[in-house]
Amino acid sequence: MSKTSEFNTDEESGKDISKRFRAGCWKPILCGFIVGALCAGIALGALITQYIQDLQKTTTTTTTTTISIATGLKFTFPYFNNIGAYLFLVSLTQSGVQLDFDPNSLPSGWSLCYNNTYADTMDQSSLSTILSSCNKTKLLLGCRQVNTVKLTVAAMGNRADVLYDCSTTENCTQIANGVGWYYSDSYSWGFVNGSDAVERNSCDTGSTNDAYRLCWHTDGGSGGYRCGTTTGLNSDTTWERIIYHAN
Repeated sequence: MSKTSEFNTDEESGKDISKRFRAGCWKPILCGFIVGALCAGIALGALITQYIQDLQKTTTTTTTTTISIATGLKFTFPYFNNIGAYLFLVSLTQSGVQLDFDPNSLPSGWSLCYNNTYADTMDQSSLSTILSSCNKTKLLLGCRQVNTVKLTVAAMGNRADVLYDCSTTENCTQIANGVGWYYSDSYSWGFVNGSDAVERNSCDTGSTNDAYRLCWHTDGGSGGYRCGTTTGLNSDTTWERIIYHAN
């Protein structure tokens, strides 16, 4: 046999061995990848199961919530009470005090949580009940005549701002989202437009931009008091107070 033939034979044998080696190597690699993925999946499942069990220790009931964003995208799924963490939140779509506002224009996720006439009084006990019903992270306060749809005056804000405690301070406001907010569970609750001054005594009697003012007594002695330019509503059954909330 010539040297050339011997060389070709050796080269072909080497190629054959290399092919067999490569053909045999992918199988254990693939098996290892599959086993690793399965182990990771099992570990992740165990972590999720443990997390759910920990949540269940703090609450015994479940409910269903609808989570939305301003574009109208909606997700409905069960969640555990008291978690208070959501992936999609409704934004504050209106800045500043709104006049002649149609609540039907609110994006999905907002819902009515309180509706009562100006004749009904507010005090610490009733406010506790109201705020338990209106328990989400964003609030919209408004007022209107009974049997109408549009709110004469309305404003929305983050809960902490809407409930900013001014106690009995006459000219106290928390300016946020273009609105001056004030609250007390034993004095008055309301808003003005932007940085306008308030004159709480105990409700706001200010007249600057009066159409943009809302005030409710919270001392338990009176209902009312004002919805925009209409004042003296302490015992009025033809005007109503409205609260919407959203997360």
